[in-house]
Amino acid sequence: MSSNTMLQKTLLILISFSVVTWMIFIISQNFTKLWSALSLSISVHYWNNSTKYLFPKTSLIPLKPLTETELRIKEIIEKLDQQIPPRPFTHVNTTTSATHSTATILNPRDMYCRGDQLNILL
Repeated sequence: MSSNTMLQKTLLILISFSVVTWMIFIISQNFTKLWSALSLSISVHYWNNSTKYLFPKTSLIPLKPLTETELRIKEIIEKLDQQIPPRPFTHVNTTTSATHSTATILNPRDMYCRGDQLNILL
């Protein structure tokens, strides 16, 4: 009789372990689907956001030096920036305001087609 109860306990433990393992597997595969199906208001986004700061995706390896092409692009952009004159303003009333602006269509037509040029004077 003792061996029979021992066998039953062993089978019960084995079946319980199998069920728990199966449940963990199913939950890990369909975690978001499970919570949405159960309509629980448990959010995983908080954990995702908090781990972004703890474990950044950027590597800790220093940035590589710029290539010759990247240096050339940087030079061109700096030259373009120098060609645009600064436009400082002393008061807000001296700047362009949409409410005080007018738009005039130069050479208006009754009908326009795709590809036609539309000149507007602001």
